[in-house]
Amino acid sequence: TSDEFRFVVAEQLREIGVEAEIVLEPQPRDSGPAVAVAAVLGAQRHARQLVLVLPSDHYIPDGEAFRDACEGAAKGAQDGYVMTLGVRPTAPATGYGYIRAGKATGSGEA
Repeated sequence: TSDEFRFVVAEQLREIGVEAEIVLEPQPRDSGPAVAVAAVLGAQRHARQLVLVLPSDHYIPDGEAFRDACEGAAKGAQDGYVMTLGVRPTAPATGYGYIRAGKATGSGEA
C-alpha cells in the first residue's frame, strides 16, 4: 500500500485478526517494486508460497465468484504457472492492459 494508507491497512488487519507485513509502494502508481518485495517475502516463508496481488481500485460485486476464480487460479499457480485474473472491460481504457486468453494448460482452470 502507500505510506498514506498503511495505518488504515494495519487497522483493518488487526480487526480481522490477521498478522501480516505491510509492503509500501515507493511512490504512487508504482506497485511493481512492492509486488516484487512481497513475492520475495512469501518465498522466504515458504519456497512454494503463493502471492495474490490485488489493486485497491477495483470493485468486485460477486465475492463468491471472485473467491472461486482465486481458488481456480491457485491450482494453476501451484503447478508453476503465473496466473492472471481479468475483469471484462465495460469501456476502452488506455491506462490498463488487456488479456487475451490462450489454450488451456490442463492445470486447474489455467
